[in-house]
Amino acid sequence: MGGESVAADSRYARQARRCGWQVVKACFSGLWLLLAPFSAVGDATLEAEIADFLKQEARELGYQAEVSVSARGLDAASCAVRELFLPPSADMRRGRIVVGVRCLEQGETHYLRADVALPVDYLVVAEPIATGERVTLDQLRWERGDLASLPNGVLRDPAELESMRARRSLRPGTQLRSAFLEKEPLVERRQAVTISATGTAFRIEREGVALDAGGLGDWLRVRMGGGEVIEARVVGASRLEVLP
Repeated sequence: MGGESVAADSRYARQARRCGWQVVKACFSGLWLLLAPFSAVGDATLEAEIADFLKQEARELGYQAEVSVSARGLDAASCAVRELFLPPSADMRRGRIVVGVRCLEQGETHYLRADVALPVDYLVVAEPIATGERVTLDQLRWERGDLASLPNGVLRDPAELESMRARRSLRPGTQLRSAFLEKEPLVERRQAVTISATGTAFRIEREGVALDAGGLGDWLRVRMGGGEVIEARVVGASRLEVLP
């Protein structure tokens, strides 16, 4: 009888332990369910802070940014007092960027990735343009796209077309790049030119001979009538200017 009593007590103890662990697990499961929404809210708040931070950084560069960021991997609740920053190598024009998060109370720094889109307007060839032909805005059209997806040198300012001609033939649909253009020559080598100097109350003009060829804004060497060689800036067809 004594052995049977001990065996029964042992079975009751094992059942109690199993029931105890089930109660503990149930408690932890309930606690996790309670804490999960708060964790998600914290992550969403941090993500919103990072998005606003990057949009402000983009505005300072002259862009309106579209930002996508995930704070997964960082417990926002344990980093309540924080400071956001961009590493020195960060360049949001590349599309993907790393954002630093300093947790001030813990003295820790974490890095999160964000995708940044910078929509911009750029110029595209609308009709065939022959090699050497002067390029005008009437031959182009505007399109819009993410800066990170565009090749280097795509023209986004019509002012860059001034006195420019096509370096090569351009087909419709071509994204207009600065490499496809060259300055239209306004002065040829050995050409007679007029050089002017203008001050507050005077204007002087002299004649000379260009030693170089160039387009608008280029600085060329000019031989004056007495043999003196000076440098002057091209301001128009056969016209150059020197600083007084």
